Amino acid sequence: MVIIKAFKERKISMKKKIKRIISLVLTLIFVASLGMTSKAADVKDDGKILVTEQIAIDMAERFAKGAKPELDLSAGDPVKFYDTSGQAIGYIVSYYLNSEKYGYVIFDTTDESLISEYSFAENAKAPNEIIKNTQKTLRNYTDNRLFRIAPFTYGYEVTDGNFINNYGEIQAIDVQNISDNKTRNADKPGHWEDIMLDIADVYQNYQHVSGNTISEFVSFTEEEIEQKTGRYACAVSALTACAGCYNILNWGNIKSDYLSLWSLTGTTTSSTSGSIIYGSTEDSKIGPGFQKFAKNKGKTITYSSANNPSYSFFTNTIDRGDVGIFAARLKLNDGSLSGHAMAVQGYAKIRKLSNGSTINTLMIYDGWYLDGRFLNINYAYYNSFGVSFNG
Repeated sequence: MVIIKAFKERKISMKKKIKRIISLVLTLIFVASLGMTSKAADVKDDGKILVTEQIAIDMAERFAKGAKPELDLSAGDPVKFYDTSGQAIGYIVSYYLNSEKYGYVIFDTTDESLISEYSFAENAKAPNEIIKNTQKTLRNYTDNRLFRIAPFTYGYEVTDGNFINNYGEIQAIDVQNISDNKTRNADKPGHWEDIMLDIADVYQNYQHVSGNTISEFVSFTEEEIEQKTGRYACAVSALTACAGCYNILNWGNIKSDYLSLWSLTGTTTSSTSGSIIYGSTEDSKIGPGFQKFAKNKGKTITYSSANNPSYSFFTNTIDRGDVGIFAARLKLNDGSLSGHAMAVQGYAKIRKLSNGSTINTLMIYDGWYLDGRFLNINYAYYNSFGVSFNG
């Protein structure tokens, strides 16, 4: 019996080895068919690939070719980013058109869709570039690594436990794990620095399936709003952009309309900084407030709202020539929710050709910067609330 058991165990072990060998051979064949060598791709026994900076660039160019085929975009300047445990989890890669900056894409391996956001626009800056360009006096980072400190939020540590993020805010983050992992990184640099992906994800090809935008993208910088109004609330800024889209915004006196929207939506003061008042708006008051604002301007606009709205909720809005509000409730690292409302002014659906799955994105004005961002609405780190206007 002992001999038979040992024979069976050796047989099972041999089958597992054969399966691993077959898997590796198939992987190598696939890589070779793509014109790559196994050494260049660094294929592991489990069929996963170590994502180097060059591979991240190749992935970005492959995405651009499918998502924006009408532009001959090149990719470069990959920046690795980490979660707050110190583990490398993705890359931000910049795009160029005729050597001029033209957007970026963010690959985040913590979500199965892989792409969390992107932008194709002249001079559109990636989150890491925004931090460094707007915080010129904060060059002496205590840690030169870029961290994803919350969904769609990235930062550099400027003092122990304090991070400057891509929205110009200083955030206090529990860095105990980061500090611990700095030591562990020294012991196992390969493990904490490595970003591993399945070969199908690395050599994924994409196709732009459908998309639409309103005729003219409307946006303001946060600084512009603060200077003109002395206030800032994300929902009010989003509705101000919507007012511009419906041609009911008084461009000569934005302050008056901003304060009117502030009042009609019941926005309350959440904090002050210097002479600037910051506000918070309840989701349920966004639609009714804008409807009243439009009525005061002599225009009839109706609305519908939904918790965790479907993708079609927004695509139907854009396709009929209207705009909406996407309020993301981001799940932070401590489990709490942080809300931010944004104006939806377009969408794009991108298909992964290897399996037919789609990446559903919304083109939004984020309330901070002028450039439109395409955010993955199915990104796994938030709940959401939506408002669709009809006017």
